[in-house]
Amino acid sequence: PAPATLLLALAGCAATPGECDPSQVGNVVKAASCNWGGGYAARQTELSREVAGRVAAYTLSQSEAQKLAAEAKQLAGDREAWQQKLAAMNGESARLRLELNAARTGTERGRARVDALRQEAGSLQAQLDRAGAASSATEAEIQALTQEVERKQQAIRELLQESEVE
Repeated sequence: PAPATLLLALAGCAATPGECDPSQVGNVVKAASCNWGGGYAARQTELSREVAGRVAAYTLSQSEAQKLAAEAKQLAGDREAWQQKLAAMNGESARLRLELNAARTGTERGRARVDALRQEAGSLQAQLDRAGAASSATEAEIQALTQEVERKQQAIRELLQESEVE
C-alpha cells in the first residue's frame, strides 16, 4: 500500500510541461511526477513543435531570401539596360544638338551671304543709276552693270530657295 499511496500522491502532483524542464527539476519527487505524469513527454512534444515551427520559418525565410535575391538580380539587370538606353539617348541628343548648331551656323552664313549679295546688288544698282544719269557712260558699261545686277539678284534668289528647302 505504501508504493500505491506514493504513486497516487505523485499522480496528484502532476506538473505542467513548462515545469518539467529536466535542467530545472531539483528534486526526485518532482522528477518522478514529470516522468509518470507525462510532463516530460508533453514538454518534448511542445519543444518538437517549436523546433518544427522554427524550421518552417527558416525554410520560408530562405525561400523569401532566394526570391528577393533573384528580384534584386533582375532589378540590377533592368537598371543596367536603362542606363545603356539613357546613354544611347544622351548620345543621340548630343548628335542632334551638333546638327542643329551646324544648321544654325549654315543658316547664319547663308543670311550673311544673302546680305552681302544684296549690298553688292544695291551698290551695282547705284552705279547703274549713276551711269544712266551720267551722259559719259557707254551703252556697253550700262549693259555690263545691268547683267551684273541680274546675276547678283539671281544668286540671292537661289540662296533664299536653298534656305527654304533646309
